[in-house]
Amino acid sequence: MTNKMAENPDFKVEPKYLTAEQCATRFAISLRQFKNLVALREMPKPVKFGGSVRWSLRSLEKFDAEKFDEQCKTSRCLRNSRA
Repeated sequence: MTNKMAENPDFKVEPKYLTAEQCATRFAISLRQFKNLVALREMPKPVKFGGSVRWSLRSLEKFDAEKFDEQCKTSRCLRNSRA
């Protein structure tokens, strides 16, 4: 079996779980703002691995899509690319 990363230096593995810093970057908000949203329970629940706290990329994507749909319903946006 060969290692894809060794064969292709451009091969990147996207993490399945993100740190708070990575989540804040993903949503283009400050770390403090992200932590405030977590405290208000407006973000998906984190997963704990020992002493580490992470957020599932899948749950963040679902959250993002739901928030987008919610905003579209209230602002009448056009969703041509989304079926």
